[in-house]
Amino acid sequence: MEMGMNCRAVVRLATLAVLLGGTVASPLVVQAQTYPSRPITVIINSPAGSLMEGTFRTVMAEASKLLGQPLLVENRGGANGRLGVMAVKSAPPDGHTLTIANDAIIITQPVADPSFQMELGRDYQAIAFLGEFPLVLAARPGVPFKDLKGLVTYAKANPGKLNWAVTPGNL
Repeated sequence: MEMGMNCRAVVRLATLAVLLGGTVASPLVVQAQTYPSRPITVIINSPAGSLMEGTFRTVMAEASKLLGQPLLVENRGGANGRLGVMAVKSAPPDGHTLTIANDAIIITQPVADPSFQMELGRDYQAIAFLGEFPLVLAARPGVPFKDLKGLVTYAKANPGKLNWAVTPGNL
């Protein structure tokens, strides 16, 4: 699939996410008011320059034109994404504050850490799937294995010799 088609698909999905945000997030609001009635704040739970922010910024201008309101990006990285999603949780449920978050913070974190009081469906409504990003397992050149099976064999034969690192939310 060519890049232009991917970008158009992402623009459509992001626009749908923003449009549905007001209706899904505020089912109890019954007013004769057009959504969105003011700028929409989109909180991204990662630092500026992240893949998540870059992905959203590719669709932001087009979505803003379609909605007739500016989309304001607010980066709230930190605490493994918790700061951003908790800010959205405490915002009024009127669809004017949304979040772009990876599935790890929405699904995995509450399971991995019961003190993280957040529940999909109760505190958040998933609006749209915006993309899929491949993850790779990489090692420096010269390691004595070439694939995952070789890595497992090496690790079992050499306990305590391997070091590894992973970013939060990816394991």
